[in-house]
Amino acid sequence: MYYSDMKILRWEEVRKKGEAVNVAYAAQSEGGSWMQHGHDFYEVFRVDSGQGSHIMGEASRSQRLRTGQVGWIRPGDVHGFKAEAGSEPFALINVAFSGQDWHSLQQRYPEIEQSLFSQVKAESQVMEFDLDTSRTLGSLFRDMLMKPRTALHRDSFLLSLIQETGMDETSSQLEPFPPWLRQGVMRFLREESFPSQGVAHLAELAGCSPGHLTRTMQLALGQSPSQWLQTLRLDRACRLLEGSSYSVSEIAALSGFENLSHFHRCFRARTGTTPRRYRLSHPHRVFGE
Repeated sequence: MYYSDMKILRWEEVRKKGEAVNVAYAAQSEGGSWMQHGHDFYEVFRVDSGQGSHIMGEASRSQRLRTGQVGWIRPGDVHGFKAEAGSEPFALINVAFSGQDWHSLQQRYPEIEQSLFSQVKAESQVMEFDLDTSRTLGSLFRDMLMKPRTALHRDSFLLSLIQETGMDETSSQLEPFPPWLRQGVMRFLREESFPSQGVAHLAELAGCSPGHLTRTMQLALGQSPSQWLQTLRLDRACRLLEGSSYSVSEIAALSGFENLSHFHRCFRARTGTTPRRYRLSHPHRVFGE
């Protein structure tokens, strides 16, 4: 359906009349392939089963694929696929949409400007996720096979994809990181308990030693993992002070501070005021005590 030798696919040729998104399920038996191609639209794919290779660019660089991985493809990217020998049927779910529709969505939601495709690098077109996130993404993609191909369902899918992958307002902070660290940080931030977790856990999720993590983050951001994590904790505390009725002591705990006095010192150093005064300086909110 989609592929021929270096064919350039056009959105107006791919989409069906009256549909705002193209969704396809494609499978190949052992050794089968879809030849490299380019296109003038965006697409997101998820490996639904089996193993294979993602062939990228004119240099035909190859990246292994396995079930659960998600790939982000931009207009102008050249890529193809090949099923791995000995694998169960290699199957992909592909969601494609026009550049005009993607840019329109970004204009309506400026906070997603740095998400998804703006984060894609030549070396990181495919990502994998923790088990829970992978299951959620699998449901998102499979649901798209059954839903009407409307703009509403297209936009709902994309916005859900941004939220579930962690590529929301935090994604611009991840831009300086190498791909392996970017993925580790996103796994870390998706954990509900991340504010109380430490650098050792982040290093574990990133698949490196704490020392290597420190050197990499110092080079990328000019700060240590501990400093970066403290900034996230204090950002969380500010949001809770502005938008919740939790007490200051509860907010300290929810933001990963075990010691209330330490929280007060860190918060004052960051904002120049106390948590209580910070809360009172946002009168557009109504808080319980």
